[in-house]
Amino acid sequence: MFHKFPPLWFFHSYHHEPEVFSVFTTARFALSESAITGLIIVIFTKYILGLPEYETILPVVTFKLVFELLHHSNLPVDYGKLDFIFVSPRYHRFHHSALPEHFGYNLGADLSIWDNLFNTSSSYYHKHRAVGSEVPIGIAGFKDRFKLSHLIFGYLREFKLLSKVFLRIKQFWT
Repeated sequence: MFHKFPPLWFFHSYHHEPEVFSVFTTARFALSESAITGLIIVIFTKYILGLPEYETILPVVTFKLVFELLHHSNLPVDYGKLDFIFVSPRYHRFHHSALPEHFGYNLGADLSIWDNLFNTSSSYYHKHRAVGSEVPIGIAGFKDRFKLSHLIFGYLREFKLLSKVFLRIKQFWT
């Protein structure tokens, strides 16, 4: 969704700009993108999975954060046959490729099974998994806008927003 719709790509592209892949790439999201993603998690958890308790959201968000830190790490790792279901660091690095022919593939945030269902899994990646560790990342022609202050204040804003969201969710469920 964030890659296919230009207004959303405008915000999400900030996450794709770095030319160095690390766990810090996980933190590079626009506030609006985090709010949309959080809303999707709430809807999925409460209305699709039918989990009635407020407390179930915290483990889901924690699992998602740990998983995102792992697949944004620069580890040259894939999950073998489990790459069909889960996003590995190599799989996701390919998603961040600076090569235009790779854009729009390996879109699954945590579960690559969606890519396999919707035909957005890169066949090139599956034939050349090891290449995923060497693919140049970033956005061709863009200068990285990263500053340490963006990371620090971004986290503070995110924490403040998520605190409010969780309080409202708790009020909604109680």
